[in-house]
Amino acid sequence: MGYPVVNDEILDIGPIGGIYTCLKSSQTEDNIVLSCDMPLIPVILIQYIYSEKALYDAVIPVFKGFPEPMCAYYNKSVTEGLLKSINDQNFKIQEVVKGFNVKFLDIDAHFPFYRDNLFANINTPNDLKKVELLLSGRKE
Repeated sequence: MGYPVVNDEILDIGPIGGIYTCLKSSQTEDNIVLSCDMPLIPVILIQYIYSEKALYDAVIPVFKGFPEPMCAYYNKSVTEGLLKSINDQNFKIQEVVKGFNVKFLDIDAHFPFYRDNLFANINTPNDLKKVELLLSGRKE
């Protein structure tokens, strides 16, 4: 599609590997990470996350009580902290970010972009079918 593809520098360690590799190769201090399997994330949510970055290392939305670190803002300055965690065999990004200066944003029904499946992931052909039906406005 004409966009650069950056392969994980450290394989088989989950999302932390992708975040680390992308931040390491990034040319900017400010970075938005968005997993490619989250097709229902609206631009307005990304703009909101970015607008809250202020003096934070990361801004992570919290949806239904769960952090969503794969749809978040990260400052490039966390790259070394990620590498330290990787070297320590701590691959759980939700644990790793606790060591950063993080702002957690509660995303609830008062936001105009809210939908019950806002952070839906497509991991199976059935997940894809559900999202395609939702986007087309049809019911199963």
